Amino acid sequence: MEPIYAEAHGSVTVKGEVIEYKVITEETLVPGENGEPEASLFTFSYFRTDTDEKNRPVAFVWNGGPGSSCNATHLMFAGPKRIKLAEGSVMPPAVPPFEVEDNPACLLDVCDLVFYDPAGTGFSRLYDPEKESKYYGTKADAVITVEMITRWLKKYDRWNSPKYLIGESYGCTRASRVVEELNGGAVQTNGTMRSIVLNGVIDIGAIIWSDLSKMILVPKNTEPTVVLLETYAATHWYHEHGDDGAAEFAAEARKFAVNELSVALLKGNTLPAEELAAMAEKLETFTGIDKGFWMSNQLKLENTTQFAGMVLAAKGQQVGIYDSRYTMPKADVSCMLDPAADDPAMGQYSAALTVVANSTMKEWLGLETDRDYIGVNFGAGQRWDYQVPPLVMGAPAPNEVECLVKAQRRNPKLQVLFCTGLYDLCTYPGGNRHMAAHSGLRPEQTTLREYPAGHMCYSNYETIGKMNDDIRELIAKSK
Repeated sequence: MEPIYAEAHGSVTVKGEVIEYKVITEETLVPGENGEPEASLFTFSYFRTDTDEKNRPVAFVWNGGPGSSCNATHLMFAGPKRIKLAEGSVMPPAVPPFEVEDNPACLLDVCDLVFYDPAGTGFSRLYDPEKESKYYGTKADAVITVEMITRWLKKYDRWNSPKYLIGESYGCTRASRVVEELNGGAVQTNGTMRSIVLNGVIDIGAIIWSDLSKMILVPKNTEPTVVLLETYAATHWYHEHGDDGAAEFAAEARKFAVNELSVALLKGNTLPAEELAAMAEKLETFTGIDKGFWMSNQLKLENTTQFAGMVLAAKGQQVGIYDSRYTMPKADVSCMLDPAADDPAMGQYSAALTVVANSTMKEWLGLETDRDYIGVNFGAGQRWDYQVPPLVMGAPAPNEVECLVKAQRRNPKLQVLFCTGLYDLCTYPGGNRHMAAHSGLRPEQTTLREYPAGHMCYSNYETIGKMNDDIRELIAKSK
């Protein structure tokens, strides 16, 4: 079997500067015990060619899932071309034809880019189903990703380049585990001291503060409603007034949640009736949900899906979990709705990603293949092993946040940037803020940023410009 390979050249204008680049699309075959390929890994490597700088920074970029290809980060965020949004919208059109345009927010001005499709996603394939355990698991995925990175560094002689990881959603979990594997150490099973240090980690829509093995999507040791309220408030404000003022209203809600609501929740059923009523009235103001609901539910609304169905119920609408600015009519069906395909936000941009990845993208990559591009492999996610095996002598493995805490301790230059959308009901800002305040992450090495966006912070033009400038700033101060 011959691996797929293609080269192409292009240019993109970023901040008024024309940047020439070469893109290499290549498949790496992973041999099995019998010498035949058991899997393949795909990378799309963009190199700036109008500079003599040998050790340019390089960023390895991926999406999440688990089971997602890199199509969203590649085609909407950091690459030199992006899917054109619908007029006056923060999403692509809902139906073809879909257009592509140059991406003026592309990061090629500050770093080379390597977009990665894990096995079974994109153009990558898992040829031997019996080897799933080597690829479809939190630990296994990190190990194979590190193999991809080290192979790439060797092939292109980039050991001495400043290195960055950019992950989205579950891709942030992957990034944390990759940081741990790149560092290496004596307590890892069959570990080596790799000592491949990173200059920065950029987490977009991070959920590393949750326990994915148990699908617990709230930080430990906190009241979910307290950390969720600002997102509820931003959503309510947006559907009443639009973007302007939403961030300020969310900040008011956060202040109320931390200073007043948390105290009331601690009192439980000892909270006096008049205080309960007062708290419920304020919650109605911040969320638009009737105070009677709050009083009968002890001031709690911990399920974001429930909120998504309630906040605009009077208008017969449901908001998106992945971006609560988007709505669909409430479903009048008895069957189970798909949490991804039937989401008002995700359901709208997936079609454009699929079409462009299987058509226009091949043209600018100079790629000739009849292989289908798999945007999301939900089967991989359904069979994913989230359990990370213990270290030697049975010690528990660090969680994803602890991986970053350890790495910052070892490497005082390591900068971590958390990017979150104000309207993200999936990986909401309050979770990151709680994590940063309680985890041991070093404030001087950690930055939190929030944008008027959903789960995919880069899904609209204004936000992608702001976020990518924040990434440029991180790269500048961490080299």
